[in-house]
Amino acid sequence: MLAVKNHIQLFLDMITKHRQEAKTTFKTIFEKSTNDAKSLSITLEKPRIAHRKQTQRSNHAVNSTEDFFRVSLFIPYLDSLISSLGVKFSEDNNPGMLLYNIHPKNIIKLTEEDIAKIIEIINNLYKITNLKEQASLWLYYWKNQTNLDVEDISMIELLDHCLFYPAIAQAIEMSLCLPPTTCTIERSFSTLRRVKTWIRSTISEQRLDGLCMMSVHRNKIENNRNNFIKKVRYHGEMEENPKKRKSYGRMTDAAKKLRLCSHELGPDCKCKRLNCFVNVSYENKLRILRDFNDNYSTYDEQNTYLAGLITVVPVKRRHAKNPESGVKKFNDASYSFKV
Repeated sequence: MLAVKNHIQLFLDMITKHRQEAKTTFKTIFEKSTNDAKSLSITLEKPRIAHRKQTQRSNHAVNSTEDFFRVSLFIPYLDSLISSLGVKFSEDNNPGMLLYNIHPKNIIKLTEEDIAKIIEIINNLYKITNLKEQASLWLYYWKNQTNLDVEDISMIELLDHCLFYPAIAQAIEMSLCLPPTTCTIERSFSTLRRVKTWIRSTISEQRLDGLCMMSVHRNKIENNRNNFIKKVRYHGEMEENPKKRKSYGRMTDAAKKLRLCSHELGPDCKCKRLNCFVNVSYENKLRILRDFNDNYSTYDEQNTYLAGLITVVPVKRRHAKNPESGVKKFNDASYSFKV
């Protein structure tokens, strides 16, 4: 990775030099292009220059065809390339790249002053305790290792030499975790990789946020899983009072929209299949659902709780009961929930 970084810097310096000497560099390119065009019976000509302001195409006030293509194509392309490489490989990425200087084939070429500067840049971001002190010992350790070929040692194999260098081991582990490309970095280092699956591809934003929260804090959920499951309840009075039903968010029609399945939902559960909630008595079913809304009365609490315990399975898209009445169609889908 460090060699790649150095190669990119070399390439960036070359492009910058071509930009500074644009006339000389482009003259060679244009002469070759002109010869190729003549062999195909094509004449390179500059477009007509408009005297008024032109916004739809290049309208540079130049005299020759070579100057026109240099100003309108060559120079803007070099500027764009330099800017893009400068952003992707800016100084902000230096701490991650400098971690690879810990490898013995790189560190033995550095002086103690160079190592001190590198460690200072690394610690500004990673805050590794005692890295500066252990880096000096690490340098002397590898300078005294004359029997080992440092060129063939991989970063993983270096961990075997870090018994007395915990800070160096931590820095090596960080360097091993850095992705070499940006192809999969968005998903590999994101909570979305665990919660954004094909099954859950149609969930709304709030449900997706809840799933991400529960995925990040999954240790807390696992430690209190039994307590969470016992609190899954619903307010049975909503069936009789539509006004109260509106105050409880998307759990208003839970008895119709949700199929809650768990062996821990009620004391009457004696079945061996995942349809326990269907088999419990009607009174216990109402009690479970009623207490759920008592403990999670707000929309966010219900959404966050369900996101951590429920597998969301899309059933079908719901529509208004009477589309001809002008009522808008529902944008979300109906789901069955399995605890």
